[in-house]
Amino acid sequence: MTAPIIRRRSVGGASKPAVPAGQPERGAPLLAGLEWSPSFVAFLVYVFVITTYRVPVGTAAMSVALLALPLEPRTLRLPPFVLCLAALLGWAFIGWSTSEYPTLVWDHLVDFSKIVAVVFVAVNVLTTRARLRFFLLAYLAFFAFYPVRGALFNYFLYGGTMGGRAVWNYSYSNPNDLAGMCLLFVALAAGALVTERTRWIRLCALAGVIVLPFLIVLTQSRGAFVALLAFGAIALKDQWRRGRMLLLTAAAIVAVLVAAPDSVWRRLGTLKEVARQDERVQVADEGSAEQRLEIWKVARAMIADQPMTGVGLGAYPEAHYIYAQRPEFNPTARGKRDTHSTYLNILAEMGLPGLILFGLVVALPLMKAEQVRRRIKATHPARAQQLRYFVLGMIGYLVAGIWGSYGALVPTYLYLSLVFVAALVLQERELPLRRSLRLGSRGRARSAATATATATPIVRRTVR
Repeated sequence: MTAPIIRRRSVGGASKPAVPAGQPERGAPLLAGLEWSPSFVAFLVYVFVITTYRVPVGTAAMSVALLALPLEPRTLRLPPFVLCLAALLGWAFIGWSTSEYPTLVWDHLVDFSKIVAVVFVAVNVLTTRARLRFFLLAYLAFFAFYPVRGALFNYFLYGGTMGGRAVWNYSYSNPNDLAGMCLLFVALAAGALVTERTRWIRLCALAGVIVLPFLIVLTQSRGAFVALLAFGAIALKDQWRRGRMLLLTAAAIVAVLVAAPDSVWRRLGTLKEVARQDERVQVADEGSAEQRLEIWKVARAMIADQPMTGVGLGAYPEAHYIYAQRPEFNPTARGKRDTHSTYLNILAEMGLPGLILFGLVVALPLMKAEQVRRRIKATHPARAQQLRYFVLGMIGYLVAGIWGSYGALVPTYLYLSLVFVAALVLQERELPLRRSLRLGSRGRARSAATATATATPIVRRTVR
């Protein structure tokens, strides 16, 4: 008689699944699993420079990051959205060849080529979850300690505002641009809040989720305010059952209502008149809405004259100065103006092909993120929620872009790179788990079949 087989269990219980190399566990230290490289360090330095404007070494840092890219352990990748961005640059070169402002356009082409280089480096150095996590938290810290702190200090301590609207220095001296960038960082902070388990990081992320919307309100950017409302409504749609989340949201709303001065609400209260294009809005809003509408008329005339190649990248203010002299336009539109619209700006400077290419540059990372989010929401719900916030942040930014010109800003394309990289990293991390689950289910099925086949003859012998 054969002794029965005894299956021994481990005394310590089931073993924990191994964490892939370079992937931090939840609640892990900030540097856990982080792999350093010359390109990664240079990229961090570059982003610090363009965010804080503290040291003038941005070009040098990006040059080092590009030259050191071949040292990265992974094969260099060139995703479709980067190719579309390069095609957009190529189309801008064609516009330069036909532009009446070749010197001005050339300078902007050089700047835009740097943006393409930044995106190419970003998708090739942010290749692991550890690197992406560290970069996102560092990027949030850079923005919090410089533009956010500076704008709040200017507003409440130094009185350094633009007509009562919160601003800072450099590229943050335009309140609409500052508000648009804050939208992106609200999404990054919300993503960190749902994925991080380290207490101090969660507290910092929570502070960002509260302070950044408050700063958007202080900028009095009506476009960004509308986008913020849309972002908040969609983001909280699936969170209404969570009492703690609703309590935090209510507390944040009350804080904004109490702390924001009356001038903010007077300006934001003109949204209804702006939507109706009421002529009386000039009195309530110091004429800014009427002036914007007149500027848009000038932009439309420019687009109608040069619908394919436009006036050239960065040449809109010069061309506007000439167009606005025509008698059919109101004198309030005269001067070297901005379009106050991302889409009209791209159409006027690079024509319809330029706008199509820009749409592809934006759509491809968002589509990738949404595809990965749906695939991993069952296995990695927190990471899926993070991707959802990232996508919503970009959608809100695009809504604000109706009233602000964001097509030439580095954060626009850097954020798109982060959306794409986050989706790619999560997809690569999730695939081994899905394979292991499939193999495990197949193994259990085989074991059950083997056990059944083995047990059947034993039962027959017993019956006999």
